[in-house]
Amino acid sequence: MISHWPAVAALVATAIAVLLVIPLSTRVPFERPSEAYLSGWFSSVTLVMVIVRITLAFVVLAMAKQRQEMEQRVYALTDTLTGLPNRRALYDKLDALERSHILQATPISVLFFDLDHFKDVNDTFGHETGDRVLKLFAATAGAHLNGSSIIARMGGEEFAAVLPGEGSSTATKTAEAIRAAFAGSAAVINGMTIGATVSAGVASNSCACDSSDIGALFRQADAALYAAKRTGRNRVEFAGTDGVTLVPATAAVRTAPRRKPRSHRAGRDTNVAANA
Repeated sequence: MISHWPAVAALVATAIAVLLVIPLSTRVPFERPSEAYLSGWFSSVTLVMVIVRITLAFVVLAMAKQRQEMEQRVYALTDTLTGLPNRRALYDKLDALERSHILQATPISVLFFDLDHFKDVNDTFGHETGDRVLKLFAATAGAHLNGSSIIARMGGEEFAAVLPGEGSSTATKTAEAIRAAFAGSAAVINGMTIGATVSAGVASNSCACDSSDIGALFRQADAALYAAKRTGRNRVEFAGTDGVTLVPATAAVRTAPRRKPRSHRAGRDTNVAANA
């Protein structure tokens, strides 16, 4: 926190003021304790300690306020069910990447995931089991992504991941590993045969498709995801391969980032507390 450093400075100043008493008292010994209160340097040190402690009290209040604001911001940018970043947090991180020019300097891939027949899971086994399936997928996907990757819950049973520095081949293998691992771990949950699966779409700026910006990659990954849905589900499709029609860069896709000024306040976000 920003207010952390003033607190450190105030504590250091207090420590210095206290320690100064030791060498000064040895150089100017007093015959009687009452003489110390008449000494100029003793009064100065005492005054500094009082001022610093008053300052420290205000700094502590500022730290408490800033911590509360940070907690509110984290809550506004986090999906409460899975603990993953939400849609708004994902777009904020993408904006930061674009400002740092990382997206233009390195390969980048986008993965879209959609749990297959998730409504049937809710209707058959209940929303509590549906919540467990969502949390299981979030944990499975997170375990297969490296530290630089960004994964978020877009809403409902939809998830998106951005893989900076990963080309098409690695991204497709990662998506397939997540799909296979989730199909295995979600086959049986709490003794019930769930058989949950996930479909995935992959797009990368290392392929020959239209990938001039991150929004274009979102559009291609979205098209690949729906191709996976049309061709049987529980599979991974890559944008630019046979069977996946690339969408034009001007097409409106609901999952693509919207490049417009944001005026929403912290707390007014699309946090999804229930799986449906």
